[in-house]
Amino acid sequence: MKSILWNLILLFLLTLWIKPVHGQEVKETVPVPVLDFGNFISSAMKYPYVALNWEISGKPIVSFTIDSNGRVIDVKCLKHFGFGMDEEAVGITRLLDGFWIPATNGGKKVKVKLSMPMVFSLGIASSDTTPGKHFYWYRKYGKQGYLDTVAAQNVRPFFKRNYPTEESLNSVDNRSKFLENLYSAYKKGLDGQVEASVADLKAFEESAKDGLALFLAANVYRFHGDYKNACELYKGTKGQYSKLLHELKDKVCE
Repeated sequence: MKSILWNLILLFLLTLWIKPVHGQEVKETVPVPVLDFGNFISSAMKYPYVALNWEISGKPIVSFTIDSNGRVIDVKCLKHFGFGMDEEAVGITRLLDGFWIPATNGGKKVKVKLSMPMVFSLGIASSDTTPGKHFYWYRKYGKQGYLDTVAAQNVRPFFKRNYPTEESLNSVDNRSKFLENLYSAYKKGLDGQVEASVADLKAFEESAKDGLALFLAANVYRFHGDYKNACELYKGTKGQYSKLLHELKDKVCE
């Protein structure tokens, strides 16, 4: 039930809240994703173990730029919540690379900076308004350093009895590293090293077995106009990924 609620909130906000950063004007068109945007994010994103363990909800806000080639660049977290949510939000946003029709202004393709929230919600109110800051202090300084920092800042401790375990701390780093390596393999293909990228992504798929890496490999082929190989891989993706890429589903693959 919690997962369903989180997905519904995520899809609603992603549909309505993706917007140009304040002060920027796009006179003609805005960037358009070529895939089922909200469903891709809700399918690919994992609720961080440490946030789940501490029943922490959050809404990191991520900024990124769609350049004139439809590539995602300059991904940054603008509003931090910690507990693995920031790393997950940034990592998944990077995987949106190669899925955009760029904006135009005066008939010319232009880059546009966007911002959007990534919603992590268990339907449970967090016990502190800034838990991410506490988690950052704890990871950086350790238990005693955290207590000293809290005392110096004259704020109420977030961790009172139970502190994050080594397993939960490692889970953040492991997931972040996995997404970084997955993106590196994917980006290599978008940049032109197609066969090497697809081979790496297939290796990721052998390990993860969730369809995401294969879906990205299909998009590498699509991005370079190789629709035959793209369709072959795309049809092999599992479950939620098998109907997300509109250009292949509706126009090419039958």
